[in-house]
Amino acid sequence: MLTTRFDIRDEIRCFEGMKARFPQIAPDFSKSLNIAVVGKVGSGKRSLINAILKRSRKDVVAKVGVQPKSDRELQSLKLDERLSIIISTRFDDNSLASSDIKQQAKYQFDVGILLVNGTANASQNKDIYKLKQSCQSIFVVLNKLDELHDLQFTDLNKVLKAWKQNLQVKKIYPVSTFGYDLKNQYHTKLAIQKVYRLREDIEFVLATKGKDLLLAPHMGQKKTSAKTIIAKALSSVAIQAFLPDNITYIAATQTAAISALYYLYRGEVLSLPSCLSILSTLAQAGNNKNFFTFISSIFPGAGLVNIESAGVTAMSITLALLVTINSIWETGKTVEEDQRLPLRLRIYTKKAELTFKKIKPSQLTDRLVLQKILDEFIL
Repeated sequence: MLTTRFDIRDEIRCFEGMKARFPQIAPDFSKSLNIAVVGKVGSGKRSLINAILKRSRKDVVAKVGVQPKSDRELQSLKLDERLSIIISTRFDDNSLASSDIKQQAKYQFDVGILLVNGTANASQNKDIYKLKQSCQSIFVVLNKLDELHDLQFTDLNKVLKAWKQNLQVKKIYPVSTFGYDLKNQYHTKLAIQKVYRLREDIEFVLATKGKDLLLAPHMGQKKTSAKTIIAKALSSVAIQAFLPDNITYIAATQTAAISALYYLYRGEVLSLPSCLSILSTLAQAGNNKNFFTFISSIFPGAGLVNIESAGVTAMSITLALLVTINSIWETGKTVEEDQRLPLRLRIYTKKAELTFKKIKPSQLTDRLVLQKILDEFIL
């Protein structure tokens, strides 16, 4: 049974239910993320970091070029209070003991990246051995693919095979990260090749640990992360629409997604009351008295409701809300500052309703389908 008439007791019960559920599904910002990037001098460690984070040449997080001698062997980039990236020419007890990193990370890194160049050799065997001991996930990268452009495809495969055998790893990512050096900025374009495959696999590993969002605020381009957040919320709402106490579940999912989007764009944690305040502002923009009367109107009428209709309605409203918020935050404004809020909400709501009417019931929770839908909303 789905009821849509709210009195004050319903409002209190819904709010209490949301408070209980929100911590269970909201991003966990108590975690930390430690990444180690290891490679010889000139292997492209800083360029790779910038490329993974989708940075332009004018917006790097790791300055590329000749480094002070003190930074050549080991440097710590603390991008915020939760994320640290260690850059080192070697990875052993002596190099780590020379800094505060040994105490900071306690030799446990979430991700370790080893950069190699050219043809296979044994000079970095010690590094890969130590990385395997100290890192939960290892990625080996053959950088400077642009310097191997004369090789035939079969020859490149031979190079990769030799490195795999030498380092005893199953996969190596061939990439190019050329052009971040400041001396090239007026003469050449960035030549970033195949980094997206490495980035996707790193994000997948971090997602399994609930840490992918900790990396997201530092991405130069945030659209992909925003789509992932919204797609995850939509697939949850599609199921929650026909669960008992559905309104509480859906509202909690929406607030958790808002919290994630806020962290993506601002790098700050948004509390549940603040999320509800934003939803109330959106409800008022949609001519509702407050958020609770708005959320109770998601389902048409009281009584039994067709599952497909309930899912489509809930997903349409959720999509419109989250895309509206995203479109505002990506410009750097707040929801309260946006004078076009009512118009944005109406346009996205209508577009979402038309979009989901064309979707088969079996596709409502399909992440690939949802990603394609979001491509039309977040350009």
